[in-house]
Amino acid sequence: MNPSQPADAVIDISALDPKAQEDFLAEVGDVVFDAAMIRLIEGLTEEQGLALDHYLEDEPEADVLFKHLQDHYPQFETILQEEVAAMKEEITSLTQHLDTAEN
Repeated sequence: MNPSQPADAVIDISALDPKAQEDFLAEVGDVVFDAAMIRLIEGLTEEQGLALDHYLEDEPEADVLFKHLQDHYPQFETILQEEVAAMKEEITSLTQHLDTAEN
């Protein structure tokens, strides 16, 4: 499994209409991002957690938030990559299991 492989290459979503494909990939992205945020927060000190919470109260746009996380929490990018890889492995395992069950 290649962690840099696009999510839509891990599972075939080509049968879905373009809007459904976009919705599916956005949902998967949200799940991965949320998992990465949880891991990040679990590793922060109380003071760091409060500072991040305060920052999030302003509900920054996604690109602004991502830049902030990269600048202030350098471990976030590694955590995010690990969560992407874990999601791809989970999807691959599930699809292999389903393929086996169908045969």
